[in-house]
Amino acid sequence: MKVFLILALLSPVLLAETIPDYSRSQWRHWVDSDSDCLNTRHELLARESLEPVIYKTVKNCQVITGKWYGPYLGKFFTVSSDFDLDHVIPLKWAHIHGGWRWSKDLKRQFANDYLNLVLVDKGRNRSKGAKGPGEWMPDNSAYHCDYAFRWSYLVDKYNLSVNQVDGDKISEVANSCNLN
Repeated sequence: MKVFLILALLSPVLLAETIPDYSRSQWRHWVDSDSDCLNTRHELLARESLEPVIYKTVKNCQVITGKWYGPYLGKFFTVSSDFDLDHVIPLKWAHIHGGWRWSKDLKRQFANDYLNLVLVDKGRNRSKGAKGPGEWMPDNSAYHCDYAFRWSYLVDKYNLSVNQVDGDKISEVANSCNLN
């Protein structure tokens, strides 16, 4: 299965065409798709906490504390405002690599896809920005294989194109992973 995901990176590189400017507002994220008052961020916080969470109010709409593992640095967090949710494949990167063609609904799905979200410290999220794996990898090298395979899976799932630099880095990381 993992080998198949790596092969997905062999998709054609995006041909030169006019790509409209990226606007984050076109990628609606942190939505409450099940109408339970928890948006995507807080749904993930409640789901991923290693301890029972505490909510801001009795309505249970905003998680304020719990215990979460941030794999980019390999450390734990206990206060939800101390970290971000990172899009493994950044929204702007997806836009440039084919997502600009997507419908509003598909952009929303991508922006809220739990598989494309990971808990990270704010500094790592900001240092990454819209970079692909050829320019940025998590500091925690023990997470590189998981990151590369998640990236590959998402590229395949959403039929995104991959440039040479990012494809080479994913292949390099995948080749170093123990697939047994």
